[in-house]
Amino acid sequence: AGLFRIIERSGATLLLDEAERLNNKESPELAELLRAGYKRPSVAIRVQESSFEPHFFNVFSPKAIANIKGLDDVLGSRCIPISMVRSLNKDKVNRDITLGSTKWPALRSKLYRLALDHSSAIHQAYVKTRREERNKEIHGRSFELWAPLFAVATFLEDCGGHKGLLARLHTLAKRKVEEHKVSS
Repeated sequence: AGLFRIIERSGATLLLDEAERLNNKESPELAELLRAGYKRPSVAIRVQESSFEPHFFNVFSPKAIANIKGLDDVLGSRCIPISMVRSLNKDKVNRDITLGSTKWPALRSKLYRLALDHSSAIHQAYVKTRREERNKEIHGRSFELWAPLFAVATFLEDCGGHKGLLARLHTLAKRKVEEHKVSS
């Protein structure tokens, strides 16, 4: 009950580690909070103990869940998964991830600067992307996950540069969505 109130009052970030038993049987209230709070506006209904009146809690906030079993299908569809590999062999760890390269800090800085300098225009591109739903092959939750990247690509193309970036991103997104369907 405390988490519902804290998140509603402050929009606190919720970090859960070792969440292997996160399911309806063992933690139904927490599972409800997580399933409901992935986008704005999000409400979860709780009954007040003193009056038995329903109360609608706004439970939208950032959340991170770490576990080794994975999440159920409903909650998993509302998350951005980041798979981590445990290994003592440094050649195998992060073999597909280039974030360890010396280029990553410079790229990250440029992306921060882009977001700070052009946040209004990127937001307008995001609204435009959501309204037009340019790629009919990607929809639902998959579209929600890819929409911010589509917005940045739309912004860059609208600025007069990077022609074809949005089309290439749609091709990549379609391939990744299909790969995820096959692996699920």
